[in-house]
Amino acid sequence: MAPLGVFIIYLSTIMSTLIKIPTESFKKIEIPDGNVPGKMYVAVVSIKDLPRELDEWRGVNPREVNLNSGVSKQIRDTLDQKPEEFILRNRGITLIVKHSEYLNGPKTLNLELDDKERDGVLDGGHTLLNIWKYLDEEEDPSNAYVRLEILEGIEDLDETVRIVDARNRSTEVKIAAFENLLGHFDSLKKILSKEPYADKIAYKENELSEDGTKKEVPIEDILSYVLCFDTEDFDHNNHPVKAYSGKASVVKHFRDNVEKMQKYLGLTPEILMLRDLIYEDLPKIWNEEGNDGAGGKAGKIRGIKVVNEPKILPFSGHPTKHVLSMGFVYPALAAFRALVNVEGDRATWKDDPIRVYGMIRNELTKKVVGSALRTKNPNETGKNVDLWGICYSMVEREVLTRKI
Repeated sequence: MAPLGVFIIYLSTIMSTLIKIPTESFKKIEIPDGNVPGKMYVAVVSIKDLPRELDEWRGVNPREVNLNSGVSKQIRDTLDQKPEEFILRNRGITLIVKHSEYLNGPKTLNLELDDKERDGVLDGGHTLLNIWKYLDEEEDPSNAYVRLEILEGIEDLDETVRIVDARNRSTEVKIAAFENLLGHFDSLKKILSKEPYADKIAYKENELSEDGTKKEVPIEDILSYVLCFDTEDFDHNNHPVKAYSGKASVVKHFRDNVEKMQKYLGLTPEILMLRDLIYEDLPKIWNEEGNDGAGGKAGKIRGIKVVNEPKILPFSGHPTKHVLSMGFVYPALAAFRALVNVEGDRATWKDDPIRVYGMIRNELTKKVVGSALRTKNPNETGKNVDLWGICYSMVEREVLTRKI
């Protein structure tokens, strides 16, 4: 018998990976409805026989594994304390494959995987990686068993994503991760690929950098900044307050308007730089000028905190000793939507937003801080529709008076 492992086979002109797994039991699950797009099987496998090559096939699951999470701790505790009950306590691993075959004689499960955007570990990444970690760390690991669910013959990528979505509802995988899986952020990744902060953006939940640290900028934040510049859904009377007030609604806006929102992604580098400039400038300008040029103390404003260790802004890379509520930033940032021109499927700037910002930054700061002083609540400031309108009118005025 050929040794167990991973073999490369050729079917027509397509290269597939064949993974062979010793299997204690195997059963096909009969599905009454003949219109279901695929087949389902269940297998019981010793944790010691889970092939490490499956690690290369985890891309179909939008959720990155966090080995320090509460879920991981529960998995390890069961393996350590009740290994015989692991198969009952753990929901197992779900694989989506091109083809599967069970050989009863050697009790071996053959899994053929073909496309890493469609095939692989659909659910159970935490289980898989914690099992391997347990096996690596224990000198005499117990022989626990794990359940494998195999879905075969799901050819359509969109159908795969829908299955992943449904399977991960219990772990609250974010909508943005599924949009990433569908490739809806591919153009954004390309646009930002040469920016120094490109590797800071997490397109998946719990996504880590190469050094093992968690990426600091969730894709939801990027989308919320871009949403501020949607000129088709928002104008001088209707403002994108939801960009600040609800990240879930931001991602849903993108999901429901995928084609339309693509045109605004080309503006992202300037949007992100403008975001950091507003963040950095607001406390500095207030400290220098305050009311009527007399100077103020930004650190005394609720929602602004002075820190000893400088905070490095994610997009400009500039240091600042102030930590701000984003309720101060969004109304000012969204004001520059007045500089966006849309023709067909392309959005462009009427003028350089950084240059225009430089013309009105002092006045803009005073309006935002003035609102903050009145409400004494940064969250209310961020949701203050009147403030959003005032800020927008300032930029709109520059467009009209300068005939931009």
